[in-house]
Amino acid sequence: MVVILSPSKAMTDKNARDFGKLSSPEFLEQAIEIAKLVAHKPEEELMQWMSVSEKLAKDTYSKYQNWLSSGGMSNFPALFSYTGEVYSGLKADGFNKEDIAYANQYLRIMSGLYGLLKPMDNISPYRLEMAVKLQVDNYTNLYQFWKDYITAALNQQIQSTDSQFLANLASDEYYRAIKPSEISVPILQFEFYEMRNGSRKFISFNAKRARGLMASFIIRNKIKSVDALHAFNIETYQYVPSEQQPYVLTFVKP
Repeated sequence: MVVILSPSKAMTDKNARDFGKLSSPEFLEQAIEIAKLVAHKPEEELMQWMSVSEKLAKDTYSKYQNWLSSGGMSNFPALFSYTGEVYSGLKADGFNKEDIAYANQYLRIMSGLYGLLKPMDNISPYRLEMAVKLQVDNYTNLYQFWKDYITAALNQQIQSTDSQFLANLASDEYYRAIKPSEISVPILQFEFYEMRNGSRKFISFNAKRARGLMASFIIRNKIKSVDALHAFNIETYQYVPSEQQPYVLTFVKP
């Protein structure tokens, strides 16, 4: 099954690991177009537009100048670039060569700037959420701009890998950047809860990490079927069956 993840705001371009040969992002031409629009915004405008502090606005402005200088590629792969909660659960640093190769085939990372990334795509640090309002060409926002590109690319990957499902482990913000009705296979949705004082609770921070844990589970175990996902029990999560929603998989931590 093909798996989709959100990116994270936190990024790095430092790692001593030998990554081997990297690939170019599929939509680099479109990313350059978007990056030029962002790079031309002064720091004061970035503060307002991105709702960030003055320090983050300065950092973002600098990132985009460097991004354009490098052509959007700085010899660092997407898989190891993101460092947020999802990626602390993914634990890609522990992947062996076989895991990385499998991830590169079946895992895709959504991005407001790059659209859709393979794990070993060569990227540069940036900051751009999918939900920010940015007019690109005749499109009023990034969702409109990217939907056709991302949906078509996912369908192509589903077909090339003969996948039977698309596992959505992305956030709602990024899931909105695809056209679910045009995806060629059933889409699996995941819910992660915890028991608190006898009640089932959704804890956003831990749910993000759990999405990374599930993606890692799929990659390390080369999961292809829904039934095999039921065995997920990392960090004490347990599968809770539901006959009413066969494509919604619920896991609860006691």
